[in-house]
Amino acid sequence: TNGTIANASVDLHFKPGDMKLKNTPQDDLAATIAVKGVDIKYLPDHPPVTDASGVIAFTGKSMDVKVSSAKFLTASTITAARVSMPDMYPDDVRMFITLNADAPAADIATFLALPRVEKAEKLHITNAITGRATGNAKFDLIAFSEQGREGEDMHYAIDAKLIDVREDNEWQAGHA
Repeated sequence: TNGTIANASVDLHFKPGDMKLKNTPQDDLAATIAVKGVDIKYLPDHPPVTDASGVIAFTGKSMDVKVSSAKFLTASTITAARVSMPDMYPDDVRMFITLNADAPAADIATFLALPRVEKAEKLHITNAITGRATGNAKFDLIAFSEQGREGEDMHYAIDAKLIDVREDNEWQAGHA
């Protein structure tokens, strides 16, 4: 993998019997890793975020990632992001993502078509879209599930400025 670990720390506070528990108590573990230029595979069926810099923190129960900069897909720039899983113990683990980005419209279409997101078709967006968008987005979805519900119950909100966005496809050309 690419990148470097700039700093890391781990504090362990296990009490007698904690190692026998199914789930690690939140206060038993506190780990922080500062990274620079790393590639992050955030979901198994998604392309990685690349050249990311930020801080990853774990407790016995949660994960919180704060990204100060990163790249995604062909030419998307992430200027700030946060990915958190506040409770990694339930059968359905929910992931919360907020990000500020500048992205080609085609990258947004690609992301919206990925497994677990699957909103492009519903929004009638294809990769034939051109232009750019800047703004912020919030997503939350089931990231990991013992019942196979990954991607279900997704919520999202996007606030973006669209710059010269248009979609050139046969339907528009034939029905303009």
